[in-house]
Amino acid sequence: MATREDVAVGKTAVVVEIRISLLGGFSVAVAGKPIDDHWRLRKAKTLVKLLALAPGHWLTRDVVVDTLWANAEPQAASNNLHQTLHSIRRMMGAESIALDDDVVRLRPAGRLTVDVDLFERAAAIARASNDIAAMREALALWTGPLLPEDQYADWALAHRERLAETHDAVTTLLGSRLSEQGELEAGLALLEPLASTRTLDEPLHRAFIGTLAGLGRRWEAIEAYERLRARLEEAYAVEPEPETKALYRRLLSAGQAMPATIPHNLPESTTSFIGRRRVLTELSAGLGRTRLLTLTGVGGVGKSRLALELARRSGASTEVPDGVWLVELAGIQDPEIVASTVASSLRLTLPGGPNPTVTLAEQLASRKLLLIMDNCEHLLDACYDLVHEVLTRCPEINVLTTSREPLAIPGELVYRVPSLELPQQGADFDLRELFRLEAVQLFMERAWLTVPSFKLNTKTAGPVAEICRRLDGIPLALELAAARLAHFTVNDLADRVGDALTFLGQRLRGRLDRQQTLAATLDWSHGLLELDEQTTFRRLAVFAGGFNLDAAAAVSDQPGGMIISLVSRLVDKSLVQAETAGPKTRYRLLEVVRQYAEARLSEAGELETCRKRHLEWYARWHRPMTRTAATQWSVNPPSGSTRSTTTCAPPWRRVWEQIRRLHCS
Repeated sequence: MATREDVAVGKTAVVVEIRISLLGGFSVAVAGKPIDDHWRLRKAKTLVKLLALAPGHWLTRDVVVDTLWANAEPQAASNNLHQTLHSIRRMMGAESIALDDDVVRLRPAGRLTVDVDLFERAAAIARASNDIAAMREALALWTGPLLPEDQYADWALAHRERLAETHDAVTTLLGSRLSEQGELEAGLALLEPLASTRTLDEPLHRAFIGTLAGLGRRWEAIEAYERLRARLEEAYAVEPEPETKALYRRLLSAGQAMPATIPHNLPESTTSFIGRRRVLTELSAGLGRTRLLTLTGVGGVGKSRLALELARRSGASTEVPDGVWLVELAGIQDPEIVASTVASSLRLTLPGGPNPTVTLAEQLASRKLLLIMDNCEHLLDACYDLVHEVLTRCPEINVLTTSREPLAIPGELVYRVPSLELPQQGADFDLRELFRLEAVQLFMERAWLTVPSFKLNTKTAGPVAEICRRLDGIPLALELAAARLAHFTVNDLADRVGDALTFLGQRLRGRLDRQQTLAATLDWSHGLLELDEQTTFRRLAVFAGGFNLDAAAAVSDQPGGMIISLVSRLVDKSLVQAETAGPKTRYRLLEVVRQYAEARLSEAGELETCRKRHLEWYARWHRPMTRTAATQWSVNPPSGSTRSTTTCAPPWRRVWEQIRRLHCS
């Protein structure tokens, strides 16, 4: 409300209010009436701005003259000042400005309100109180940067920088407080734009990094720290502050920790868990809808690691007073000891009896826990019996299993674990977007462990994207590839991963034998197939891309009815991918899996026979001349021709390669 001052106009009291706005642009309103369009002298307008910004809204005569008429003679400058004061009085009122004792002062006969004063007072209260509501109130008073029309004026520069820093400090504080209160998205919306412009503001970037980490965007948070460290080094030759370094160390060792009150036997992670945020969200919801969740997928896709992360998250967010327990079955070959292995993992003593599975279930009947059974594929019957018994007799127990094929228990929810997100073929490499892809994140994270100086930049982006694509985003393959950076450049790696099974044969210490190389993990899957499944699997290697059941029947030399069953079983065992997005189902082998199957096909002496069948099947869709010529070349290749897949291949091979890929387009 305006302050009343009595101004002698007969016997009437007049209330005068002047409002000056400087944020986002200059404007003046007298008694609620804007006068912006009626300024006759530019210097008059500038003088009002100067006084509105000055503490107490006054300046000495000398300062005003030096600022506005620095090059004028003293008498001329004095005349100019008086003329300017007269112009202001005509615009804003006779009592709006005065020159007393060499001091020029704004003193309206009423209330003077300057938006800069209101903002700075509100910002000071907000910063002192650390109150979210006060911060929001202060930021609501910010209508834009100071006097954008005077951005090149020397007299405005210091004020503009001071106000911008105040605004950014309050914004940073609000973003940090919102993040602390769990409003992470709202906090990030405030912090991210500032972080992109204030590249050396360490407290701001620390809050930004912490918010990214809170949202699960851990890898982006690590990259934001790396950028900050590089900029500080370049600008000031200094390291980040200890508090920022401590945050970085927490990011590197971050993992979902189990509450201390929940008993468990989950191993501590030695490497970070990358990506899978959407998958974890879906699986967490799935555990709330079913008592049996099975993660399936090709060997090396990360089923076990995903199960452990899901178990930690479930243990931290659900009521499992009797714990979260992991049963590792990979090293168990005898199905008769599955029940005793589970009992041992649960720290139970299993008494003797005719049916140990029933005995175990009876001991667990009153418990409330989450049971994780890892690597069930080679013990399916024994795992089926045990899990079925537990689910039947123990109503408060949920089971999470990993297997290369489902257990097929009624009520089982099967989730096929996908490969990590991949760069698109032929896409332009925007580094920021490339950083967001899970496959790239995993490769880079593991690459740093091998070569700490390795960076993703314009030179390495292309090879890294190619490596991720050629390895189909399979985590085990990416980790093996990253380990090879100790011996090869990233360009060499991209050139050689086409023969992934040979090139990535280096063994990783600390893993099971069947997880140490790509060939070993695929050997394990292949060894679990029936003979007819092995035959069909290796013959499907001739398909470079997708195929349908008719093509599979022709190439594998199986009747149509039989091929449906065989391909379905291979899909269940995670060696063939079923793609149902289109109008008709198509199938394919991941490239690494196809390379393995092709090696088995060559060992069986069936490679050329299957290539001929493949050629004849697809040749029927081409011109008769092409089919005849292709068939002739496939049966009687020119003397001395080789079976190379390079561009120097003989004509029969080039035709076969062309037809082989045509069905993928």
